[in-house]
Amino acid sequence: MKLHHRRWAGVLTLVGLLLASPVVRGSEKPTTSFAADRQRAATAQQYLFVLVHEEEDDAVRAARVALETTAAKLTPPARVTYLDRRSEADREFLQQAGLKRAPVPLVLAMAPNGAITAGMPAAEATAERLQAARVGPALQQCLKALQDDKLVVVSVQNAKITDGAAALQGAREFAADPLYAEFTVVVPVDPTNAADRDFLSGLDIDSQTTEATTLLLAPPGRLLGRLSGAVDKEELELALRRGMSACGPAGCGR
Repeated sequence: MKLHHRRWAGVLTLVGLLLASPVVRGSEKPTTSFAADRQRAATAQQYLFVLVHEEEDDAVRAARVALETTAAKLTPPARVTYLDRRSEADREFLQQAGLKRAPVPLVLAMAPNGAITAGMPAAEATAERLQAARVGPALQQCLKALQDDKLVVVSVQNAKITDGAAALQGAREFAADPLYAEFTVVVPVDPTNAADRDFLSGLDIDSQTTEATTLLLAPPGRLLGRLSGAVDKEELELALRRGMSACGPAGCGR
């Protein structure tokens, strides 16, 4: 079985990494390498804000100074890097991210694991929006997997939830099956984790739930199945077949 969707609708679904290299300030044109900055960010486990641009004009220079100033004031401070979308070296990333025709200058927020958590016009990259782009660990994992064109099995459970261990075991058995292993990621999430509260709230999961819940997600973020209690591999396979029956060449739910 192969997922059909290979493009994400809009910049908001993209994800990346944070920069740990020196930042060039003022009007001087930066000479950083986007690929190298992504790697440094991953190693440093930091968020990265990417200014996507073309011409080095006054608007880009002003956006650079504003982004650097804003990023430095965040807690913890963020890093900034630059991406010229005419770059042949970064062509694959630009195509995958759907940036070839996006209006620029544009700012992407990239999580330490390489997931793109937000995208916005550079003029709208306020401190509040950039801070909000820093999402919890569970959402980071889900976004990265979905952007890599993979299925995600979210297992909502902890030691106090009934059948939590059994549900997680079922999810892992599904993901280990040779039919699904290559494109399936299991993301356990504790509903009491404050860092993931907004993510779970968006999925209608109460932080005080006592029932195990398993969610099956497909790119670009479609919910294929929602299962309660102890879940086995067969139930997840059934949810996948039912959900994928609604998928076409353009992806699921399109």
